Amino acid sequence: SVEESSLLRVYAYGTPSCVDAKLADSVDSFVTTVVLHDDVFPRLTPTSCRGLLKHLLHIRETWVKTHIEEDLRAVGERAKTVWAPKFRQSFTLGSTSSSTTIKKYCKKQFQKGKKKLLSVTEKISR
Repeated sequence: SVEESSLLRVYAYGTPSCVDAKLADSVDSFVTTVVLHDDVFPRLTPTSCRGLLKHLLHIRETWVKTHIEEDLRAVGERAKTVWAPKFRQSFTLGSTSSSTTIKKYCKKQFQKGKKKLLSVTEKISR
């Protein structure tokens, strides 16, 4: 006679925790679950999800409200320096190198780029 457990063999990879302990014990003889060493989904339970949500809400109430304005201001200041135009002393256009010529040149290049971006955006939205 062939044992029932030898008729069926189940191999599961990274499955979520979706059965209770009693059912898990009853299928233990023919189900093998493989879990990557740091995979979070097989370790999630309703209790751990509630704990994580509680912790995130606590962080939102304490840390975010306290520091959000400072963080946004810091990001804005960094963005200004990252995308600010850089002018070098040796930058010349044609025969003159006045700052108005440089500003006109940069404005023209910016307008060209803006037109290209708008035309691509229009093509995507169609």
